[in-house]
Amino acid sequence: MPKDLLLWLCSQIGHVVVKQDTKFRRAVHVEVRVGAALFRLTTGMTYFNVADRFGIGTSTVQEFMEDVVDAIISVMGPRYLVWPSGEDMERGPFGGNTSRDYYNRKGWYSVVLQAICDSNGIFLDISTGMPGCVHDSRMLTRSRFYDAAMAGAMLAEPVITINKGYRVRPYILGDQGYQMLQWLVKCYPPRGLSVLQRTFNEGHIRGRLIIEQAFGQLKARFPILSLGIGSSITWGAKVVHACCILHNILVQNRIQVPERRNITDDQPPTVHGSPEPNEAGAELRTALAEYLVHNTV
Repeated sequence: MPKDLLLWLCSQIGHVVVKQDTKFRRAVHVEVRVGAALFRLTTGMTYFNVADRFGIGTSTVQEFMEDVVDAIISVMGPRYLVWPSGEDMERGPFGGNTSRDYYNRKGWYSVVLQAICDSNGIFLDISTGMPGCVHDSRMLTRSRFYDAAMAGAMLAEPVITINKGYRVRPYILGDQGYQMLQWLVKCYPPRGLSVLQRTFNEGHIRGRLIIEQAFGQLKARFPILSLGIGSSITWGAKVVHACCILHNILVQNRIQVPERRNITDDQPPTVHGSPEPNEAGAELRTALAEYLVHNTV
């Protein structure tokens, strides 16, 4: 993170993480507190190595991490991890996906991150904290986003009309692990495709590439997510949450992903059955496919 952006972040959350001097010792400056926490997030170094780099105690680094992560979530989250307004919804497309980690070959447990992003790779909604073995559809149905979408509190507006009368509300693109819903569309099964179905799948894949890139950038910006967070699942979920917020801040400030980082996925691939679509979801997919066929240059 550039120095000017670091100082800006300190100015935003400093009132939460600042400590007062005591008669026994002087409080560590906000810039050091935030800097040490961000250094661990962006390098994946152990508490011991971060402590050595900053000349402070290991337990002090842990304290800084807890304070800064909580501050990022509470102060910056409501501003930088938010669902868009009606006008912004028209800018689509939106993609939904799950970054899945099992008990991996390096020997640690990890959690699932389910996220929705916009066309710029900015996360709009995340859900994390469940074990990696949880099926995509189950992860979705246990999220607050699912409850809100099914109740009509999200993805309700704006409404556009295509194909001479078919009304389309906002929807998200999901991979084959999800059940298709009236607001979640996935590809047609890959075999025996018609021209219409193949055209739709090609467009779907291009749209979902954005969320795949967003996950890749998230891991590249914050190696701690790949190298191991440690501690409890609850703490791990908090760290993931904070990293997603920081990712959005970096994207909005057009900070490039460090090229020197090549984060590989050490996890086995996810293979799940493809749940049958519901009628409304199938109807929406057909309408979108027809629209793409007749409006693709």
